[in-house]
Amino acid sequence: MVDRTVYADDKTPDLALRQVFGRQRVSQDLCKVAANAGLLTVETFAMLGDDIASVKNTIKNLVPDITALGADGPAQELALTSLAAVWKTCGTMQDHFANRRAKMEEDPSKVPEIPGEDHAEFRETFVARHPDVLLPLHREPHRKFVERVQRDYLVHGFVHFYEVGEIRTRNEQIAQKSGLTKNAEDLLRVVMIDQPASASSESQVIDKLHAFFITLEYLNICEFSVDAGPLKYLAQLEEWRHENRGLALLLTVDTLIRKKVHRVSSDQRKKFTTFSAALVEVLDNHKQLWNDARSSAELDKYKQASALTPAPVTPKKRARSVSPVPKSTAKARKNKARRERQKAQLQKAKALTSTPPKNAPKAARDERVPAKEWQTITSFKYSGGRRCPFYNSSLGCRFVDQCKLKHSCAVELAPPPGDWTGATSSTNDDRSKPPADRKAVLGSQSQWPDWDFVLQNLATFAQSGPFFLELFPGKAGLTEAVHLTGVPVLPPVDIEPSALVSTPRDLVDYVFWRQLLDLLALGIVFFLHCGTPCNTFSSARKADGGPPPLRSASQPLGLEGLRWDDQMLVFLGNLFLERTVEACLLVFALGGDFLIENPLLSLLWTTPQLSMLVRRTRAFQLDCDQRAFGTPWMKPTRFVCSSELLDALAVLCPGDHVHQKLKGKVWDPRKQRYVFKTKQAQVYPLALCATIAQQILEIFLQAYSHLQPTFQLCAPAQERKRALHSIKPWKGHRQAESALKALNAGYQLKRGAAKPLLEMEMEPGEAVQFALQLVHPFSRPAQLPAALTAALAAVASAPREVVRQRGRALAHWQARAVALLPESVSRIMQQPDAASRRLLLGTHEPGQARLGEVCHVALYEEMLKECKSADQLLPRLLLEGFPIVGRIQPSGRWPPFEKVQKVLLVQHALDRAWEIRSKIVKRVQGVPVTDNLLKLWESTMEDVAEGSCLGPFDTEEEITLALNCSDWIPTQRFEVVQKNKVRGCDSATTNLINQITEISEKLQLPSTDSNVAALRMLKTLAPDADLLGWVLDERKAYRQVAVRPDQRKFSVICLKSPHSGKPSFFIMVGHSFGLVSAVYNYNRRSAAINEILVSLFNLVAFSFYDDKYGFEPSASAASAREVAELVHWWLGARFDQKKLQLSAEPTILGVTYNLKLMQLEIKEERCHDLLEEIDAILQSELLDPGSAGKLKGKLMFGASQLWGKIGRAFLRPISERQYWKFPATSEFKLDLQLIESLRQWRKLVHAGPPRSIDLAQERLADVVIFTDGFTPDPRSSDVSPDRIGGVMFDRRVRAPRQFTSVVPQHVKARWLVRATQIMPIEMLAPVVALVTFADRLAEADLILLIDSESVEAALVKGYSSREDMCEIITLFWEIALELRVRVFIDRISTDANPADWPSRNKLWLGEAAGWSTVQACWPEALKCEVQGPG
Repeated sequence: MVDRTVYADDKTPDLALRQVFGRQRVSQDLCKVAANAGLLTVETFAMLGDDIASVKNTIKNLVPDITALGADGPAQELALTSLAAVWKTCGTMQDHFANRRAKMEEDPSKVPEIPGEDHAEFRETFVARHPDVLLPLHREPHRKFVERVQRDYLVHGFVHFYEVGEIRTRNEQIAQKSGLTKNAEDLLRVVMIDQPASASSESQVIDKLHAFFITLEYLNICEFSVDAGPLKYLAQLEEWRHENRGLALLLTVDTLIRKKVHRVSSDQRKKFTTFSAALVEVLDNHKQLWNDARSSAELDKYKQASALTPAPVTPKKRARSVSPVPKSTAKARKNKARRERQKAQLQKAKALTSTPPKNAPKAARDERVPAKEWQTITSFKYSGGRRCPFYNSSLGCRFVDQCKLKHSCAVELAPPPGDWTGATSSTNDDRSKPPADRKAVLGSQSQWPDWDFVLQNLATFAQSGPFFLELFPGKAGLTEAVHLTGVPVLPPVDIEPSALVSTPRDLVDYVFWRQLLDLLALGIVFFLHCGTPCNTFSSARKADGGPPPLRSASQPLGLEGLRWDDQMLVFLGNLFLERTVEACLLVFALGGDFLIENPLLSLLWTTPQLSMLVRRTRAFQLDCDQRAFGTPWMKPTRFVCSSELLDALAVLCPGDHVHQKLKGKVWDPRKQRYVFKTKQAQVYPLALCATIAQQILEIFLQAYSHLQPTFQLCAPAQERKRALHSIKPWKGHRQAESALKALNAGYQLKRGAAKPLLEMEMEPGEAVQFALQLVHPFSRPAQLPAALTAALAAVASAPREVVRQRGRALAHWQARAVALLPESVSRIMQQPDAASRRLLLGTHEPGQARLGEVCHVALYEEMLKECKSADQLLPRLLLEGFPIVGRIQPSGRWPPFEKVQKVLLVQHALDRAWEIRSKIVKRVQGVPVTDNLLKLWESTMEDVAEGSCLGPFDTEEEITLALNCSDWIPTQRFEVVQKNKVRGCDSATTNLINQITEISEKLQLPSTDSNVAALRMLKTLAPDADLLGWVLDERKAYRQVAVRPDQRKFSVICLKSPHSGKPSFFIMVGHSFGLVSAVYNYNRRSAAINEILVSLFNLVAFSFYDDKYGFEPSASAASAREVAELVHWWLGARFDQKKLQLSAEPTILGVTYNLKLMQLEIKEERCHDLLEEIDAILQSELLDPGSAGKLKGKLMFGASQLWGKIGRAFLRPISERQYWKFPATSEFKLDLQLIESLRQWRKLVHAGPPRSIDLAQERLADVVIFTDGFTPDPRSSDVSPDRIGGVMFDRRVRAPRQFTSVVPQHVKARWLVRATQIMPIEMLAPVVALVTFADRLAEADLILLIDSESVEAALVKGYSSREDMCEIITLFWEIALELRVRVFIDRISTDANPADWPSRNKLWLGEAAGWSTVQACWPEALKCEVQGPG
């Protein structure tokens, strides 16, 4: 808020003082009085006195004419009080500015925020002062940039020079990156700084300069005018760039001029006191800069051409010269002696490392190696190349890997498990063939590419793979070992180059890290290894004179009170830890595996980040001694891995030999300095690399060799109910399309609606093998329309480029909209019907037709033709009007409507027109006059004013005359109360209008499932992007679409006048709400506009009737909403400005999409209404069937926003009340079941778990569980107890697990009486399975296979018609929610179900195949006494 008083040139107060005047609301006359008295600065005002009385006296003495303060005493006193308030504020500000300036000088990264209301006032004031200047988003300065300029100006007193990339506009999304503070005292502290955005075109440079100068006017630094300089400079720059084309030239001249202005304003402040004066000085007296820019650009071209031309190679000749004789000083002699010693050491080292002859004597013992140890080492016999004795000693070899002798253990250990002697895999068995879904072929990768090639060809790599990737690889020996097995690998990522790390990359680099995450998000890395640096986590750091400890078990993330350099080391270690965890979580979430290595006693394992990773990924800990893999040192090591299949690593040293201690330092010839021995031991031994590589090959091939005995299991042929390998074909389902959308959104609709996973009769072993190779149905990406998929890919990969493309498209179509407007007006005026012309023009006079109000049929035609729309007839129907009875005009957009319809002939209704008319009029006459009727009348009269209907007509004769026919049929309009508004609805069923309308196409509209599927794909393509949603709601949408004039006799509205009390009539020009044809006719226009948005502007957009919405990354969401607004405006589709949304939590169709947490939530207002309704029912203790039906519908809608099928079982009592047949005298009292149901729903509505939106990347199911139940046949003599059983197959666990348990009697006592209790027994098995296998199910993708169709249906649906079954279903989903397991339920045939054996207590069959038997765990809610397997 800045004072805008116009002062004399030499009497203008400083900016800070004018801001005080503005905040204190000091009148302009009083501001001038203070300025004329010489009070021009905050400092001057602050020195007026020590208290208010002295300040007032001083002001009286400074003002020559006291009447200038006011006409009388009270006015003068009030003026003095206002100026005293300014004095008080100035004093406070002076102290505050001093403190703030000191803090900001300490840390330049601190930028104080400008209050929102002040920033808004800046803009309003600018617009008011410059009504001729447009402020589009790409020219308006970003608030953050305004804050930065204000901060720099406040600290330094002049305008800094800002690169074009640093000038940010409002349409840009400012990204931040890590950097270091610029002050010397806090040099090592990492801060977040704004990342510059480069300009990609000349027009963008001009736009940014506009934003820069507008910022200066915002802050009252420089006026945005010709006289002050900015507009003069911009005009000269525009003229210059048209004569000198090229972005480089433009940037050069702008940099030269603005840098000169900066130097003039900072170096000559006394002469040029304002930025404006400095700018005008440079423009008037430094015109040579324009030529300098041109010369500089030409010189750059010359330099570039010279650099591209190879210089001739000429042999260097040593010039003859006489070197001066150095003085023989003490320092020179000392340096010479040092060089001689180094030369002698080098010669000695060369002698030791040279290849000795066969009869060479043994190496001499170093005095530091104990004699007994040296004797033991040199006494071993071995074959092959000569081994280095120092490598096996406690001293160690100081030449590390540069030693020319063989570094191998002198003690022959037993080889580690697995065949690691050979580097390549030459097996010819079936395991060497990758599964069909593996795109890469073993051995197809001759060498791995470098990172430059990978990042430039991400699209190519996304279609290949999967790959192995190693982070923090050191020497990258593991990558080489994996590559030699034939598995495709990506280049290892390390900051230090080596023989196998050709293109070093720094994981601290934020840009590269984001690129790497984008690559991982493609799902092409099937295995990730992280050798996270352990230097700061090492337990070898002790207070013993060596490297000091930086962490402790109680403070694993860093000790307090560390030195700055140690704090930086801890920070980097924590950053590496965060990077490791983030990458592993992403790979695991997309179905891959990971392996993390660190020393056994590393404090890395005690950090909360690693604990969270282990918990969320159900990871395993494998401990080994590297001595067992051929190293001379023990080095206990721990691996945390997501798969137990790497358990071959868990090998310990036998302990029958001497270990080299990792203590002290050794010489590193590559670094030419001594390094700690622990550094030498960081390199993995070859045997360890080969062992890991063999296990990774197994995982890559998905061979499941450990499950081969299971895959051979067969059911007895004599017990088989159906023929083996016979197929029961799926017959399809009427809701198959909805079921597929539900799966794409992450849940199941109902049993049988989607195609089953297993259609063929199999052996149990075959069924297990088949199930383990299934992609989890919830992970499959949706098959969205091609244009929408292309838009999703574009905004996810390059949102800023999409914004630029949209800007160009908007400019093109804006021009076409203006150019084609006369043609649309002309075609509308050719229509013979005046009412249609009025509706389509938006006005009575063609001369008053304006863009945004006219139905732009010519623009519709051109846009639909451009996007090759199937509905090319739409513009003609918009112009001439749609028919509303008979067969609805097909659009060609949607599939044909195939259901049988009972359609009456149009003539049948016309023959009964007088009878229907009489009936409708009588009904309207009986309508009481209420406030709602008055509101309905006012709404209808508003339609008349807008041209969407004609009337009112008082008599039937007037309608007959207006329509020129007598067989017209009226429709009664009645009110529908919606919360705080009344909406008119036309009953087109009672008058046969809808019965004489034939539907031609099956309308297909997006649903919540479609939205979730698109969001899952968008989040998968751009996992790190912040998403926003935009919403646009058309205003009176149906009314905007014209009815064909000859069919208006079917669109006459009858409504009682609240004034006369008699029926009145209206003729609808636009469509009525209530017509079947209105739904299809209007949605044709809505779908066409959405097609234009998606195809021509790459919007991720959807349309549901009059609601238009979309989801995009924050970098492009603002432009998406702008495009949607402009396209609707151009086409004349009017919308409600008040309902526009651009938010991270948009509300669409009553559902709130929380795009920050990626979950669906019940709309807060709807939640409040539901709670009030439930509370009212519980308080009154009454619920009639009609209210029960309405409540059930609302709760079912609310349940769709909750996780899984939680709460569905509580709908059963409400559903029973809905269909209950009560006697006439019933009071509809609540029973205990209803009360409990309503209470549970109240909890769910208030704090139910929201439905999450997960990534959509195809991945195998983590776990497959088979369950079964057994009860003896009552017709037989079998007296075996009722029993349940289950088997779990986890593709990351080596041994399958099975359980069995007898169903306790007290559990069965709670069930309803049935002839056989097989159904609740079968339903108990999945519940117990979830609890028993809970340690492997947390956040897992689970496929649950059951051989009972009724149990499958009840679990999928979430409730049952039987109370006892509902209790079990509720328990199942509560446990699933607690585990957050994504469970897909399907049926398995009885003959193929391996759980049939444990359910009959035949545990030995599974144990023979390698299954482990575990104790069944019952949920606490069943209060079951746990029984053993028997």
